[in-house]
Order: sequence, then C-alpha cells, then structure tokens
Amino acid sequence: SQCTYDTNKALYERSLELTDYGTALVALNFMLLEDSTSMQYTDSLARLYMRSGNFDAGLSLGKKVMDQNEKNYSLMELMATAYEYKGDPPNLTKSYRHYKKLYEEVGGEKYLLKMAQVGMLQGSFEAAKKKLEEVVESPELAYIESPTSDGGIQMINVKAGAYMLLANYYFSEGDQNLGVKNLELALKVEPEYEA
Repeated sequence: SQCTYDTNKALYERSLELTDYGTALVALNFMLLEDSTSMQYTDSLARLYMRSGNFDAGLSLGKKVMDQNEKNYSLMELMATAYEYKGDPPNLTKSYRHYKKLYEEVGGEKYLLKMAQVGMLQGSFEAAKKKLEEVVESPELAYIESPTSDGGIQMINVKAGAYMLLANYYFSEGDQNLGVKNLELALKVEPEYEA
C-alpha cells in the first residue's frame, strides 16, 4: 500500500541521515517489494549492499541498473571496486574491464592507476608498469580513496599511489635501489601516505 511505501521511504531517508545502513537496506528492500520497477531504488540498494561488503547482492542489482543505463559511471566505478575486492581471476577481469571503460569514456588518471593495480593482481606486471609510468608523467592532479590500517579511508594523490605500486614492482623484481627511490617519491608527493 502507498502508506507502507511512504513509511519505508521515510525510514530509508532517516536511516541514511543517521548512517544506519542496515536499517536503510531493510527499508529499501520493502520499498522494492512495493515497486520493483524503480531503478533509482534498485541503484541505491546495489550501492548500499556493495558498501556494506555484500558484493554478490550489490553486483547482481548493479547489473540490472547498468542494463537500463550503461552510462551510470559512479555505479560502474563502485562495481569495478567490488569485483576487485572479490579478487578471483574472473572478477579481476570484470574489474579491469570496468576501469578500462571508465578510463576510455570518462578519462582520468585514477582509472589508469586502478587498471594498473588490477593488472598487477592479474600478473600483468610489464603492462601495469607502463600505465604507472604514464600516471607519474601526467600533469593531471587527481586523488583516489585508499584504505588505512584502522579501517578508515584516506585520499591520496594518484601519483603517490603509482610510485608506491612501482616501488612494489621493483622490490618484487629484486631492484632495491629503484624500489627505495619510488617509495621516497611516493612519500615526497604524499608525506602522510599510509600504504
């Protein structure tokens, strides 16, 4: 009924204000039972699921939304991240494809950095290294979210992220000098960087 729908909508909006995502998920689910055609609520539910770590449910709903609007770039980015977190080879491939599409259609060094990061997870070290070198040579100033040891999020300069990944690459190749040099460059760009 419309009354139940409106009550759940009010509960959903209030839950978001209070960052009570569990209650927001329940309210959104009830709203979708009343109106399963609402892509706006399906999109919101997909995002909430992915942000709360329920990647399978979030990705499933996200695919439905993307089928209706393939230019929903913010959802595409969140899905790319969720696929990356899942971490197995098929999902890393999906993650890479999403980041590649974002890079091609939206542009921005942060997507090039993410392509390199996922590429390294896939074992494509030389291709990733080329992308990282392109990021550090770019004049673009961009930032990307990165997790901290206490579970928080830090915003880091993409160049610092690229230098850090290059340092990891060189250390894994046994080149301590270039590893240390890139680590120092990362900290020069972003002194508070917590890798």
